[in-house]
Amino acid sequence: MTSPRPSPAVQDYLKCVYVLEEESAGAASVSTSQVAGWLGVTSPSASSMLKRLTGLGFVRQIGRGEFGLTDEGRAHALQVVRLHRLLETFLVERLGVPLEDAHGEAEVLEHHLSEELGA
Repeated sequence: MTSPRPSPAVQDYLKCVYVLEEESAGAASVSTSQVAGWLGVTSPSASSMLKRLTGLGFVRQIGRGEFGLTDEGRAHALQVVRLHRLLETFLVERLGVPLEDAHGEAEVLEHHLSEELGA
């Protein structure tokens, strides 16, 4: 990756776009309303952040209210997803955290581990 590590909020949005693309059979774009619904924010908030991510080069606007990850955005999103999955596995298998609790804990912790752990 060529840019510094994004903020936790940016990471959450990148992961959201990645997951939504994957859930829709690899669709090339996701809508602002899909992102807002997945993250539990308003559409104007999602729109504002997606425009910010476009300026950072992490997403590209495909159509009105439609966005997709750039290669750099996908790389950052995959890093967050990897860290999240590693954390869930560690929490469940090594610490005995119930699976239903591990996801929420991993959501918090994924932003605080070095990127090298997920490489």
